Amino acid sequence: MVRDRLLKILRNLRGGDSPAERQRNVTFDGGTQTGEVSVSGGRTVTRSQLDEAYRNTDASDDLRQAQAVHLGQVLDDPASASGDATDLGRRHVDAEVSAAAFAETYEVGVEELVSETFERLGHRLGANNEAVAEELQRAEDELQSALSATMADMRTGLDAYGSAGSVGSADEEDELNVDDDDLLDGIGVPVFMLDTQRDEVAAWNSALADLTGVPAEQALGTENVSEAFYPDGRRVKTLADKVAEAPESADVEFGVGRADTERRLYTDESTMVDREGVERSIEFSAMPLYDDGELIAVVETVRDRTEDVRRQEGVTSLVEELIGTLTAMEMGDLSARASFEDEHGVVDDSLVEVVGQVNAMAERFETLTERVGEKADDLESSVEQASQSARAIDERVGEQTEQLSEVATQMENFSASMEEVAASSDEVASAAEQAKASADSGLESSEGAREATDEVIEMSEELVGTVTELESQMNEIEDVVEVIAEVADQTNLLALNANIEAARAGEAGSGFEVVADEVKELANETREHTEEIAGRIEEIQSQANETVVAVEESNEQVKYAGQEIEDALVALEEIADAVEEAATGVTEVAEANDEQAANVEQVMATVEDVRDQTREVEGATDDIVSATREQTEAIEELAARVDDMRSES
Repeated sequence: MVRDRLLKILRNLRGGDSPAERQRNVTFDGGTQTGEVSVSGGRTVTRSQLDEAYRNTDASDDLRQAQAVHLGQVLDDPASASGDATDLGRRHVDAEVSAAAFAETYEVGVEELVSETFERLGHRLGANNEAVAEELQRAEDELQSALSATMADMRTGLDAYGSAGSVGSADEEDELNVDDDDLLDGIGVPVFMLDTQRDEVAAWNSALADLTGVPAEQALGTENVSEAFYPDGRRVKTLADKVAEAPESADVEFGVGRADTERRLYTDESTMVDREGVERSIEFSAMPLYDDGELIAVVETVRDRTEDVRRQEGVTSLVEELIGTLTAMEMGDLSARASFEDEHGVVDDSLVEVVGQVNAMAERFETLTERVGEKADDLESSVEQASQSARAIDERVGEQTEQLSEVATQMENFSASMEEVAASSDEVASAAEQAKASADSGLESSEGAREATDEVIEMSEELVGTVTELESQMNEIEDVVEVIAEVADQTNLLALNANIEAARAGEAGSGFEVVADEVKELANETREHTEEIAGRIEEIQSQANETVVAVEESNEQVKYAGQEIEDALVALEEIADAVEEAATGVTEVAEANDEQAANVEQVMATVEDVRDQTREVEGATDDIVSATREQTEAIEELAARVDDMRSES
């Protein structure tokens, strides 16, 4: 049954994927009402893919859907789907669907399966190898082209039969004209098949012939696969031999790997020497093939992992070289440099370039270390200075905190003093007002005193005039007294003459003598009184002179007092003005003092804030001092390590 064998081979080849990848295997689930036929793992086949096969037919949607379900079963489990082929063939005959169109529906599934298979092979084999990926793409294109041509040829042949009976027979459907060699060669990877019923090699593609140097003509029919597979002639069991002996439990019996328990996919690894004498690292995947539950063959694929192994070994060697270089640098050997040669040219250039980058980095690091050593010395000195400065700042901040505390205390005292000054200013202002009132009163009194003084001066001047006039009158009285004295003297002379005449007259002149005596006595008394008056007048005159002098002196004193009063009046006016200004000034001082007191309160609040901030700064400087100390220790440790690295290198 060529068709089933073909589908089995393709499906089993796909079984070499990882378990995660196998979850994406293609299975048709029959689609949805939108006409899509989904593929497990996220792929979908749209209705249009089947509609293309039915383009010139009258096939109903139900028939198309049934065929899609059947194709899914064929791809997933051909054994369970084989019984539906006859019924569907007849339904297509009844729908007058040509044999070619019916066969074309299978082409959709085959193409999808091939694409899926090669995609997984590319993911597995060509993910990190562009050459392998390109080869797989080429093989896929060739296989798709060959299959397309084969299916087209098959459709042409089916049309030639032209009878419904040719479609209704499942056996005839299975006899497809497919070239197995073209199919195996189109896969693009080394493959051989072991016929378990004949115990011989039944298939050997060109890729495997290129790998082993053994052509298919020589390998086919060989009973001992290892003789054909290994050019060195070793006789060992291949993975296909082991699977043929224990198809259900080769992993248990022979200790090989089992990648898929459901599909019985086994894996193994080994080395071989190719026809050019080069040792190759290879990986095998083998799967048993059944026909109606009977083991008929084992298909084994071979993957040449030589480049992968060499690449891994090269990368490992490269990494070890880099690690060794970096470790040496870590241990202090700053002159260490990496050296790597890609013998097989399999390591990516970007990785090889890392060697140069690491060496350049090491060169820069060595230079940088020397600079760091120099800078560390400078930094150590700078940090020490910074540490000293930080400690000095800490001390000064502490002193400032204490000083601010003292300033705060002094400001509190000053505030209290300002309050006292404010109270005193109020009292002074009140006293100034009273002084101003007193000065105004004194000014008024001074005005009265000046007026009284003016009157006294005027009266004193009048008194001086009166006394002067009195002195003049006293002089006149003195003249009169002198005249009286002269009259008395003349009277005495007359009395004397009378006595003389009386004496001459005798008794006749006695009466005249008496009169003369009385006149003389009167003249004497007059003289005495005149002398007494003259004495009194002299005393009065002397007193008058003294009075004149005293009055003049008093007048001068009064005038001086008047001037003094005038001066005092001016002074009082000035005092009044000054007191008024002082009162105004005191009031302004009181107001200014109130403002100053408010400012002092603000200053006190500011001082408190500054003191709090200073305390915070003090705490921060403590942290700075501590951090600087730690930094100093770190710098010292860095300097020591740099010195060690210098000495070791």
